[in-house]
Amino acid sequence: MTSGSDEVVVLARGGLADEAALLALRVALAIPLGGSPVRLLLAGSACLLGLADAPSIGTRGSQVDREMDALLNDEEAPVAVERESLIELGCLDRPLRRGVSLVSRAELEDACGRARHCLVV
Repeated sequence: MTSGSDEVVVLARGGLADEAALLALRVALAIPLGGSPVRLLLAGSACLLGLADAPSIGTRGSQVDREMDALLNDEEAPVAVERESLIELGCLDRPLRRGVSLVSRAELEDACGRARHCLVV
């Protein structure tokens, strides 16, 4: 995985229950409005957002699906989930959402290190 120097990386590490992962998704959606390319990286329990069959998050579920689709399709932003997090959660064998890639922890750290900014949520 390569990151351009003008790219802003949003690293979502928070959970779905405390809405940190959802906040990270919304931040990633807002960044292109300012003209910067964005990449969303999902780690910890936030990686569940990258699954094709993501767990239910109540009444906001369809909104989250629309926001992920907008980020992937409208903004064409790269979205990746951390392999080690999926392993820890027992979800490595579950399919990813179309357009989401699987990366190692080292690749995730490299992307943050090479980005113009790395926002951790």
